[in-house]
Amino acid sequence: MAGGDRFVYAGIAGAIRKKIEDGEYPLGSRLPSERELAEEFYVNRMTIRRALAVLESEGMIKRRHGSGTYASSVPRKGDVCRLCGFTQTMREQGRKAGSRILSWRMLSCAPLYSHMEMPAQGGGIHEIVRLRLGDGLPVSVEYTYVPEEILGEVRSCSPETSSLYEIMEQRGVRLHESRQEVTIVKAGKKEAKWLEIPEGSSVFLFTFQTYDRQGKVVEYCRAYMRTDKVKLEIELTQ
Repeated sequence: MAGGDRFVYAGIAGAIRKKIEDGEYPLGSRLPSERELAEEFYVNRMTIRRALAVLESEGMIKRRHGSGTYASSVPRKGDVCRLCGFTQTMREQGRKAGSRILSWRMLSCAPLYSHMEMPAQGGGIHEIVRLRLGDGLPVSVEYTYVPEEILGEVRSCSPETSSLYEIMEQRGVRLHESRQEVTIVKAGKKEAKWLEIPEGSSVFLFTFQTYDRQGKVVEYCRAYMRTDKVKLEIELTQ
């Protein structure tokens, strides 16, 4: 395939993507036919098919045989440089946050805190595995580890209906900073099932440690997030 052709259909995919993000093609609406798009962009239908294939791989559109092509998803912008939880992020985007606890158990701190910069001061570790939802759709799977002394008894809080950070602050924890890393990995069998994506799909993997104002680690988390449900935007200033 010639490099020029690749730039053409990539540019068309970008133009259609922007129309979906801007609401010109509302979610659930049918896009113009391949013939109409070809006329709009002054290209042949093969080029349009390649552009639509790009958008389909991103989850932006769904093509239904015999029916047409429909806008199906709008990646949302997420700021990875601020210390805020998933619930707050969804609120700021005008989306309804949801959470479903997949498992919650107490573990020995020894094997888990080997990942952290600071050891636990005795006691066990809460391991909370949650499916995070945005407007009822699966967005991420989070494996969160919190010292027993931070959350207390397992049944004393309900992160299905509240932000874990809000619960911490209610219990007197003063959050200060979070050190994060973001990579792209392949979704494993369990994560793919929970996120409702094919096994081996690319997902963002966030790993981070959260500290209180005394510099103590209060949380370690691994979060697997669908790439078609979030857009990362990092602003650098001098």
